[in-house]
Amino acid sequence: MSRLRKISYYNKNKARYRDRMLRNIHGITELEYQAMLHGQGYRCAICDKPAEVGKNLAVDHCHLTGFIRGLLCTNCNQALGHFRDSTESLHKAITYIETNRSMVIKLIEGIK
Repeated sequence: MSRLRKISYYNKNKARYRDRMLRNIHGITELEYQAMLHGQGYRCAICDKPAEVGKNLAVDHCHLTGFIRGLLCTNCNQALGHFRDSTESLHKAITYIETNRSMVIKLIEGIK
């Protein structure tokens, strides 16, 4: 099959491909994904922002067990990925942000 025919076939069968991908990678169907999405109010489980038009929320899962935790926007999903699901690193990042925020506020107050 030529490349153009493959692209054409894919474009006509996106729903089938998506369902197959969800089944193969995460072990859920498109219907189960939609139920999760509805259960989350069509929003990211972390930042609570609505799913962008034309984009799907990512299926977030524990890399140790494979269990699905929820659906996340691209930014939140990538952030967790960069932290490699380490709660210790996430806590350190929060402390870092909070510490530096208070330092900046003190600096600004000192300038006034």
